[in-house]
Amino acid sequence: MKETGTAKTHGVQSPTVINPHRARKSRSRRTSTFSKQIHKALVAAGAGVLATAMALTPGITFAADAQTNYYSSKQPYPVPSQETTSSYSAAPAGYEPIYTESVDRHGSRGLSSYKYDALLKLMATTAVKENGFKSEQIKNEFLASLDGITAANVKNGYGQLTNLGRGELRGIGQRAYDRNKTLFDQANANGEQIAFESSRESRATESGDRFKDGLVNESGNALADNVQANEKRPGTLYFHKLENPDGTVK
Repeated sequence: MKETGTAKTHGVQSPTVINPHRARKSRSRRTSTFSKQIHKALVAAGAGVLATAMALTPGITFAADAQTNYYSSKQPYPVPSQETTSSYSAAPAGYEPIYTESVDRHGSRGLSSYKYDALLKLMATTAVKENGFKSEQIKNEFLASLDGITAANVKNGYGQLTNLGRGELRGIGQRAYDRNKTLFDQANANGEQIAFESSRESRATESGDRFKDGLVNESGNALADNVQANEKRPGTLYFHKLENPDGTVK
């Protein structure tokens, strides 16, 4: 089973069931001066702001065929359709899954830092001074939207999961159980443990915990005693920054 979606930094969780007595396994990102082109910059910035606003709005549902409304890393995890899930391959005759692992990026989150809202505010302030907006209406709408989005980011917490993000990982956990029900039920019967690991970042750790919620709830709470506490392993799972090895700046 593989599910992919928004790709931002720092988040990995691995819920795992392992049977050590058997060998087979199934592993089913310019700044510019304001001139006659200012409206182009504002349009581009507005697109990013819009995508962020949608990611921060709780209660939105996303159809699998409407994913083109989002940009780059603002793409949410789509819930697979029934047609998709029903097409997943079953284990071949004579085989059974004895191991499953899910490696996930964190769920949808707010902006990682206030600096992005601050840069948009600075750009808009300069545009007002240089009469860069195409109309008074566009200016007022843009400024109001920017203020609202900044307030939403502050309320949510920069870099933290949104309600959408929590729901994404909870849903993946639910589908993981449904896909591997026999495997998880057998693990429960055998008293085996399900391990969780994260990169230490709070949004990654919470993503793992929400996955765990979905998994346990979908099992009717049967797996409550099988899940382990989320172990933080930044040495293995954190995306460490690396300086340019040749020392040049391009």
